[in-house]
Amino acid sequence: MDCDKDGNIRVDDHMHTSVPGLYAAGDVVSGLNQIAVATGQAAIAATAIHNSLQASVINPTVVYAGTSFT
Repeated sequence: MDCDKDGNIRVDDHMHTSVPGLYAAGDVVSGLNQIAVATGQAAIAATAIHNSLQASVINPTVVYAGTSFT
């Protein structure tokens, strides 16, 4: 997982980390330490997760024994 020089986890605009499927919000991504900031970041992450789940339902990929089927 990518971190900055202060040890904060690096995320993109949708709170994705460098680890696929892992999101981060709050004190671990910024030094502001304010509940309102963490709540806003959590809402952004939740929306991104919702959209990615919705996209996987629309375009499902099934993986079986190392083979991918779409």
